[in-house]
Amino acid sequence: MKCLYLYGTSSAVIGHDLASKQLSLVNGSKVYYYNGTTLIQNPNEPLLGSGSTGSSPLRYFADSLAGLNGHDIGFSKISATGVSWHDGLKFWSAAAVTATKASIQPLLADGWLVKGIIAAIDGEFDSVAEINSFARREKLVMDIWRQQLAVPQVFLLQTENLPCKNQSSDTKKRLTLYRQVQAKIHTTDPKTTVILSNPTWPNLPNSSLHLNVAGMYLEGQAMATTVHNWNVANPGAFGG
Repeated sequence: MKCLYLYGTSSAVIGHDLASKQLSLVNGSKVYYYNGTTLIQNPNEPLLGSGSTGSSPLRYFADSLAGLNGHDIGFSKISATGVSWHDGLKFWSAAAVTATKASIQPLLADGWLVKGIIAAIDGEFDSVAEINSFARREKLVMDIWRQQLAVPQVFLLQTENLPCKNQSSDTKKRLTLYRQVQAKIHTTDPKTTVILSNPTWPNLPNSSLHLNVAGMYLEGQAMATTVHNWNVANPGAFGG
């Protein structure tokens, strides 16, 4: 089976580590990255989006998931124009799903199946009102993706977002509230599963995914484990 996972281009998913630091993949022959024009096997290049300069947890996610289920695992970014990942859920608009569907059409024609969406929505620029309405808005937006691409599951990557020294107390409070809202997303949207990062990883400059290949590797493994466990628990939805 050719399993394709779509991702949003926030730094939580892209990562910023130097390419020279990235680790080799154990299951590289089963890992593919689609850059919009070319399907690259055993990818070893910067991913598109968010000013990325090197490796990403998605490489390790795909590598680990391929080892767990034995399938070919591909990943590709969603196509969003006119908005930044800073816009949160606006990044995942109806226009984005239409553009993404067109972008990955060659893969769909080649037998790839969209098996999940990795959505990292940090919300660091959202108001309290937007945060409090996030659960309702998330379901409305992600239902469009599920319907248009027959996606069985959305995985919401909830990064720890360790506060930078220059963050205001208001920003810290809003981020804490956002994490609390996202952690309960299953109560309003059972088709979304939260992937939690681990705040205990050592040597984190700003967060687990910025300039830290060890953090990105562990995040990729955590993503793969959560996705695989859901697939095993929901074989009918996953499709085998």
